[in-house]
Amino acid sequence: MREVVLKTAGDFAEWRDAARGLLAGGVAPEDVSWRDGEQGASLFGDDAPPASAAAVALPRQLLGMIDRVICHRDPDVPARLYRVVWRGARDRHLLARTTDADVDWLRKADKAIRRDVHKMHAFVRFRRLGEDAGGRESFAAWFEPSHRILRLTAPFFQRRFFGMDWAIVTPDARAIWHNETLTLGPGGTRHEVPDSDVVEDQWRTYYGAIFNPARVKIDAMRAEMPKKYWHNLPEAQNIAPLLAGAGARVERMREAAVSLANPRSGKWRTRVPDELALDDDVKTLDELARAIDRCKRCPLYCNATQGVAGEGPKSACIMLVGEQPGDQEDLQGRPFVGPAGQVLNEALEEAGLDRCGACSSPTRSSISNMSRVASGDCTRIRPRPRSIYAAGGSTRNAGLSSPR
Repeated sequence: MREVVLKTAGDFAEWRDAARGLLAGGVAPEDVSWRDGEQGASLFGDDAPPASAAAVALPRQLLGMIDRVICHRDPDVPARLYRVVWRGARDRHLLARTTDADVDWLRKADKAIRRDVHKMHAFVRFRRLGEDAGGRESFAAWFEPSHRILRLTAPFFQRRFFGMDWAIVTPDARAIWHNETLTLGPGGTRHEVPDSDVVEDQWRTYYGAIFNPARVKIDAMRAEMPKKYWHNLPEAQNIAPLLAGAGARVERMREAAVSLANPRSGKWRTRVPDELALDDDVKTLDELARAIDRCKRCPLYCNATQGVAGEGPKSACIMLVGEQPGDQEDLQGRPFVGPAGQVLNEALEEAGLDRCGACSSPTRSSISNMSRVASGDCTRIRPRPRSIYAAGGSTRNAGLSSPR
């Protein structure tokens, strides 16, 4: 029985090097015992063979899943991943066998990791520490992820908070961004990070301002923001009073006057000829985009700067239909260019899809006209898209479905 002792749990590079050596030596999964440094070596295991420099050819999707799943806290993960790699090196179509027990476990473990990554992206809250002589601010955050995912999430915070120095401390590891250099170090404790800072009152004010009492779904909120994260969220103390006052705020919203139209909407409309209407006479995607900009079938056009038509290749095999344009889409006249678009880009990249090969089609029509607009995009794409994905309840209610 070969034995591998991993010094650092969740270290992909260390596990990969050990797995390469075992594969090079032809060591079967049932002949290997995997242990982490905290467990120490057993009395009866042999040393593992030296790591081999030769890489093992694996499908990219499988390699990406292994890179994530090694962060899972289940102590059996290193052994189970080695069994998957052993089989994957001999069967390049292993992931397609969805009923296989190893594949089912791998996909579920990967889903758990990706969900944990998503939660960390959403719920890390930085506390301000101060600033240096040059005015560069520094911040710190404490977070307790379910798995050892800091290595996976640190690049996200590096991109998003490039212009400040920060540290994220977790029980397993810490990430430090300083002088435009990202480093990983040992874990720490909550006491290393301040409990509050001077901007948290502003953050709670912001959270209260964006809280939409008309769309309160308590069960969905608890599913997306579990209580285990609340003690790190300054806005959590506002949740109970906001929920208690939701009914009264909805009534005030109903009584409020309709907002005035964007003053720039008239400027945009003068650039579009009057003769185009959203009907069956529209023959091309360009004509459809101009017709959408003139559409007055529902009152939503009154407050829009311009219509937001779809974009993408005419031969797209995937069509994405958004619920409604946000402020950035309304101003730029392009779909999925705001914060939701950034989330979409990350999701497509994670799924291995090229956004340039998909047709994005948000619409500012009401539900009764949404099907007409999206169907107009769909019928002018040749060949017809194989899949149509509706983002949001309104698009689903519009009755869109994948063409046959």
